Amino acid sequence: MRAGLLEAMVRGDRSIWAIVAALWLITAGLVVAQRGGGARLGYLRIVALLSLASATSMVGLTLATALAVPRIVWKTSDGGDLVEKSGDTWRRLRGPAVQILVGGVPDVAIPTIDASGAWVLSGLLSGKPAPGLPPAAATAPELGTPRLCSTTSERCRAWPSAWPDPARSPAFDDFTWAKDGASAAFAYDVESGLYLRDVGGLEREGRALELVGRVTNDAPREGATALFVLRRIQGGRLAGMRVVAIPGRAPGTQEYRVQRADVSLSAGPWVLRFVARPVLVACALALPVLLLAYLFAPRWLAARLRQRAVRRELARSLVLVPVLGGARDRVDLATVIDDAEIGDATLTRGTVVSAALGADDGRPVESRAWFELPALSTSEPAPGSAPAPVGEREANADANPARRLGLLVPADALPFRRAARAWLSPYAYAIAILATGLAAAAPGLVAVVALLSTR
Repeated sequence: MRAGLLEAMVRGDRSIWAIVAALWLITAGLVVAQRGGGARLGYLRIVALLSLASATSMVGLTLATALAVPRIVWKTSDGGDLVEKSGDTWRRLRGPAVQILVGGVPDVAIPTIDASGAWVLSGLLSGKPAPGLPPAAATAPELGTPRLCSTTSERCRAWPSAWPDPARSPAFDDFTWAKDGASAAFAYDVESGLYLRDVGGLEREGRALELVGRVTNDAPREGATALFVLRRIQGGRLAGMRVVAIPGRAPGTQEYRVQRADVSLSAGPWVLRFVARPVLVACALALPVLLLAYLFAPRWLAARLRQRAVRRELARSLVLVPVLGGARDRVDLATVIDDAEIGDATLTRGTVVSAALGADDGRPVESRAWFELPALSTSEPAPGSAPAPVGEREANADANPARRLGLLVPADALPFRRAARAWLSPYAYAIAILATGLAAAAPGLVAVVALLSTR
């Protein structure tokens, strides 16, 4: 299934891309909507966000893989001195094509006439005269020797001895093209719909040159066609050149265009391998990792409280109701429902105390056992809470002596699990938002790099 989805994405299936675009818009909308949420972070809400992050990561991994496949796009360019714009043939001179090596870069060169009228040897891929080679002198050729001849007259010249020997057969490599196999492809030709699956000799020499068709081909008279295609892989880039013949405006005439392609074979795959894929895998693992964290949060919190807090066993259950709007991070202001004694302190009905209840819906919390953290001085904030002004804390303490109790945490199993989840939830929420954002952004990074690596 993933292979079929990958193929459809690479080939630009509109329905698949519409679904992906809708998913990304929904994801972005949900993430933005979280900014308006309240202070309370429900467990189910965070699990839903983590599930969204994992789903986005898994789809994003396939999307990033598709975007990382280098796309060969042919673009019309100026033919310069290489190609006649129209006529019976695209060549300016008739003569053999030779393989040259310029600065360690292979190319195929043909004789042509430059703007000054000189007969020169010019590279097809570079589009420039071969450096270090003089123009052909106006010397008559000998019988049976290579020659250069004008396509518009009977004039011919001898093949210069300084030019590469045309009798030496060019050596080309075998490029394997297939209709499928996006996951293992070097590149994808958008026009033909074929994947470059293998390049013979590339690993051995670090470069490869492919010629499809013959450089000496003349255009047929029926419709548009590519006369030949020349491709080169060098330094992690694929460069291509071809001559295309299309029917001219006048009946029976031909027009010629030079089309080129240049794309990096390594930029997109490198970003996918070392940046996008690790990020997406990590985001996909956020859900199971944080579910495990939620599972072990009560044990961790119990171990912390046993070191710092006093466990209070009450004669009867103490019921606290969170004060509406009193939540401050993970610490609530809560009201005592009935009179109760906790340690050496007596709590009367209506007393307001500090407690970590984890009641995200404002419902009462009942527990017979409670952990009490030692009361803090007026200069210390409660754990997990923002410090209040000193004057405010002293006024509250004078108005309600029970407030000098330490922070209360329910110790019974069910409310204690809720309190432990509430302690973990702000961190889990931040991770969920971050994972969702990274999962949505990672394929975009691959797309930008792939776009910039295509000329």
